[in-house]
Order: sequence, then structure tokens, then C-alpha cells
Amino acid sequence: MDLSTRFRINYPNVVASAFGDEWVIVNLESGTYFSLEGSASLLWPIISSSNSIESVIVTLHTSIGVPVDIAVRDVSNFCDELIQHDLITETSEISETPITNLVYGREYFTPVIAVHADLQDILLLDPVHDVEEGGWPKPNESSKSD
Repeated sequence: MDLSTRFRINYPNVVASAFGDEWVIVNLESGTYFSLEGSASLLWPIISSSNSIESVIVTLHTSIGVPVDIAVRDVSNFCDELIQHDLITETSEISETPITNLVYGREYFTPVIAVHADLQDILLLDPVHDVEEGGWPKPNESSKSD
């Protein structure tokens, strides 16, 4: 991965919200939701707000003391997984957020994304667009499984 790469949340298909120290992210196209805790919740707002991968790695190293080789490995793997789930997309925007403030005093562990598909059928219901004579909600034709 090119260290100058920057990412943003894959709007409008992805929504994310913080609940204390945890982030919950929903991919509205797949109906899958994700929970990020610990170091994953630390990295999510930094990576998804247009900071370069290099600046994330440098900040982890200088602010928390994560060895550079571990920071490179973990940030690259974390980004790859976020891309795989269509949660982030590349951008040319440059972040205005000072990331040092986001990591100050945090403990670091390899980031883990918890993937939850148990509510896919409910999250894929589209009550606004799928109303028929029988009422709503009803599953999208494309979301029905055989």
C-alpha cells in the first residue's frame, strides 16, 4: 500500500457512529455491521478522515511507541480489511484533524474488526422504496436469499 494514500468513509453506502470507546459501522448495501473496539476504534476515525497512511504510522510510533514495522503491518492490514468490506474509499482530500490528539494516552493492540451479519435481512429492508398494496416493510428483491 502506498503510504501517501488517504481514505474517507464510503458515503453514502456506509454510516458510522461512536458509542463511548466503540465504533459501530453499517454497510447499507450489504446489511453487514461492524464493531470496532480498542485499537480498531482508535484507528477508524484517523484513517477514515483523509489522513495519509504514513501520518497514521508516524503518529502510532511517536505518540504511543508502536514499533514502525508493527504499525506498517497493522495499518496496512486494517485498511485492507476496511476496503474488503467497502467501508472506506480512496480520496485526494487532506484531513484538517490533528491526529496526535486522537491517540494521546491510548493503549495499542493489533486492531480487530468484528463482523456481524445477523441483522442483514432487517438492515436490507427498504421501507421507503418497497411499499406496495400489502404495506411495508418488505425485503428488496435483490436482498432475498434462495
